[in-house]
Amino acid sequence: AVKDTDKATSPLANLVKTFEVIPPGAAAIIITPNAISIGVPIIFISKNATIGKITSCETKPTKKSLGFFKTLAKSCVVKPKPRPSIINAKANGAIFVTISIKMTLSAHNYFTIILNKFIYTKNYKMLSDKEIVCPNNLLNKAHKKKGVMVGIVNAGKPLPMLSVMDAVNENLIIPVLIGDKNEIQKCADDIKFDISNFDIIHEPIENNTAKIAAQLASKGKIKIIVKGHIHTDVLMKEVVKREYNLLGKTRLSHIWHMTLGKDDTPLIITDGALNVMPNVKTKMHILKNVVNYSHRIGIERPKVAVLSATEEVLDSVQSSLDAKEITELAKKENLNADVFGPLAFDNSISKKSASIKGIKNAVAGQADILLVPSVETGNGLVKMMIYFMGACAAGVVIGGKVPVVITSRSDEATARLASMAAAVVALD
Repeated sequence: AVKDTDKATSPLANLVKTFEVIPPGAAAIIITPNAISIGVPIIFISKNATIGKITSCETKPTKKSLGFFKTLAKSCVVKPKPRPSIINAKANGAIFVTISIKMTLSAHNYFTIILNKFIYTKNYKMLSDKEIVCPNNLLNKAHKKKGVMVGIVNAGKPLPMLSVMDAVNENLIIPVLIGDKNEIQKCADDIKFDISNFDIIHEPIENNTAKIAAQLASKGKIKIIVKGHIHTDVLMKEVVKREYNLLGKTRLSHIWHMTLGKDDTPLIITDGALNVMPNVKTKMHILKNVVNYSHRIGIERPKVAVLSATEEVLDSVQSSLDAKEITELAKKENLNADVFGPLAFDNSISKKSASIKGIKNAVAGQADILLVPSVETGNGLVKMMIYFMGACAAGVVIGGKVPVVITSRSDEATARLASMAAAVVALD
C-alpha cells in the first residue's frame, strides 16, 4: 500500500491505461495465486477513496480469485452491489485509485470487515506455515525411560488430553489424570482415547488439582508434573511450598529446547518463563541447571553465551556487567562448560558476525545455550522462533526433584509432546 498520497497520485495521469475504473461501492483488492494487493481506505464525508500499489503481479487475476467474497457475503447482512470487479493491471508498481460516491454506513462497514480480515490474516508475511515436528534426539533419549508416572493437573480439556494421548502412544508416560472425572472421560471419548487403564483422581475444583499433584509428587507416586488447564502461577506456587519437599539444591528455572527439523542440533534458551529479572546469584543457578540438562541430552561440554545488548562491558547496561561476572564465576567454579559474556545475539550464533567484530573465544558464533538477561528476552526469542520459523519449543522447569511441564494454552500438540519428552529426559 502507498502511504505517501502525494507521491502516489502524481503519476496517475501517465498510468490511466494500467487500470480499469471499479464500479461505485466496490472494494479495491487485487488477488492472484502469487500476490495480494490491498488498497487502504480513506473515508471522506461523502466519498470512500481507496489508493494502493501493486507490489507483485506474476499471474493475471481471474474472477475465481475473489471466490471468498461469495462465501463471506453469505454471512453478512449487506451484500455489495455491484459485486467487486478485478483490476486488470499487468505492471509491477502500478498505482490504482477507486472512489465510491455516497457510500452508506453499512456498506462502509462491510468493506472495513473485508479489509481488516486481510490486514490481520494475510499481511504478516513473516509468519511461518511450516509444520512443527518433534525432534528425534528428545524422543530417542526419552524412550530409554519408558513408563514414567506423570500427573496431569486439571486434565479435563481437549488440548491436555490430546498431548497425553500422543505421549502414551509414544510409550513415554503412564498418566495419572487429575480433575473432574466426568469432563476427563468426555474429553477422552471425544478424541477416542481409551483411558480405562489409567488412574483418575476426581477433583472438580481447578485450583485444588495443583495441591493433589504436589502431594503425589511428594510421596513419589508421580515423577513429573504436567500443567493441564490451570494457570501457571497457581501450579507453581503449590510446587514450591516447602511442605512438599520438591525443591533441590538449585533454584528452579525453565529451559526451552528449540529445534526446526527432526534431526536438528538444539538451541537451548533459558530462562524465558519462570525467573523474571534474575540477579547474578539466580543466573548462576539457571546456568548450572541448563549445563546439567545439556549433559543429559548428549552435549558433553556446552557452549553458553551470556546475552546482553552488547558485547562490550558498559556501566550503563546492567546485563553486560552481570554477564562479565557470570563468566568469571563459571571459570572459578570450574563448570563443565564454556561460558562467555557479554555477547549480543548476533555474535553468539553467527561466526561471521563474531569474526567481523573481532570476537574470538570458544563460544562466539557457536553457542549451544543462550542465557538471557530477563524473561522478556527469552520469551520473545522463543515466540519469534515458533511463529516466524516454525520451531518446536520443548519447555520444562528443572532444578527441583520433579520436572514440571508448563506449556502455553496456545502451544500445539507436537510442542506439548516434545515438552513431556524433555521432562522425561530431565529425570535422574
